[in-house]
Amino acid sequence: MNDDFDLVAVRARLQVVDEQRDAVARAIGAVAVEGPYEVAHRAESVAKAIEILSGRMRDWTADVVGGRNRNELLASQSRYAVRDQAEMEEILDNFTNGCRRVLRPTERDWLDSMSRLRHR
Repeated sequence: MNDDFDLVAVRARLQVVDEQRDAVARAIGAVAVEGPYEVAHRAESVAKAIEILSGRMRDWTADVVGGRNRNELLASQSRYAVRDQAEMEEILDNFTNGCRRVLRPTERDWLDSMSRLRHR
């Protein structure tokens, strides 16, 4: 975390986030246009979640650049970053599972039976 408050490093990280967000947006756009309705709907939900999390990151970055109290920012980062990461992982897992159910229904049946065997 040493460079979290270095303005050059913060700007570089924000640029990487923007590039990744743009790549995800292009992929989601393709899925939303070309995919079956359920898959497209799930892609749109993921896009909205990414925009919310991206906004939070931009706000945090603005606070760093604006010189907000370092201790407050560290507390904020540790409080929200873990939650945001877990939320995004859950959203992406749900998206992936939903897509697989639609696009590969027989695979889902196989995965369900494997899951049942593991829980016995």
